[in-house]
Amino acid sequence: MKRRTSIPDLELEQFTLSELKESFENEDFYINPDYQRGDIWKETQRVELIKSIHNQYSIGVLVHYINDDGKYEILDGQQR
Repeated sequence: MKRRTSIPDLELEQFTLSELKESFENEDFYINPDYQRGDIWKETQRVELIKSIHNQYSIGVLVHYINDDGKYEILDGQQR
């Protein structure tokens, strides 16, 4: 017998880089150390990310949810 799981409703939002920077400075984002890895990118990879942003290429997704404290808790994407 297959077990069914429900999929939660998802809400997709877009943030500009300046909005993300401001949100991090205001501590609106919470990086939970219980399940986040530390920094794993090498300097050259970080430089390539900055170049991608500068050239307006897609840089992927930051997966988060709003926790009980009303903060954006990062589920995936912090390790960059």
